[in-house]
Amino acid sequence: MAVNVMQAVKKTMGGTKMTHKLILENDNTAYNYICCKDGKLLDENGEVMRDTQPYINRGMKTGWEPYKE
Repeated sequence: MAVNVMQAVKKTMGGTKMTHKLILENDNTAYNYICCKDGKLLDENGEVMRDTQPYINRGMKTGWEPYKE
């Protein structure tokens, strides 16, 4: 079941890798998911995520799913 971006970030902090179809469709990302590593939230480019507004601006407010490797 898909969740919104804030729920996705909370799940990520709990150790679940989360993804979105727009991330999976983008071949220019370092990862196919957002994750928590060494106590930092990382976006799909491996950069520290500071807020969720960029995802909201890109139409990614909803539709987040756990990443299946």
